[in-house]
Amino acid sequence: MVAFLATRPVRLENHASIDLGKHLIKVQDTYWCRFRHEETKEKEPLEFPISRAAQPFLDRYLAVHRPLLLRGTNRPTALDIDPLDAMADNSIYCRVTTCTERLIGRPINPHLFRDCAATFIAEVAPEEIRIVARILGHSKS
Repeated sequence: MVAFLATRPVRLENHASIDLGKHLIKVQDTYWCRFRHEETKEKEPLEFPISRAAQPFLDRYLAVHRPLLLRGTNRPTALDIDPLDAMADNSIYCRVTTCTERLIGRPINPHLFRDCAATFIAEVAPEEIRIVARILGHSKS
């Protein structure tokens, strides 16, 4: 979850709704995440590849950890799960803040990843600031 949000800071509601085979698919060697317009806050479709940096973590989670959580069943199809059930927004929020606090000494909530992405672009590439709206899934720049 942290690697995903660090490289693709989608809204928590969208992250929690990621369904394997519907929103997350693998095309050749690249994972793609796709949301239809009616699934986003701004009512705009959102499509992006998962970063190369996050793909090894996603591969391992899907091949090793997720099957262990499912305990041999094929349900649910949600990306993020607790044993045998899709994770709710608040569970993802708590897991992300707990993990980031353990890893870097400060809790970072899912929305803050979005703020960090916007700030990073503004500081490192201010001439590209107009891309922030699209990265954050906003329909207006």
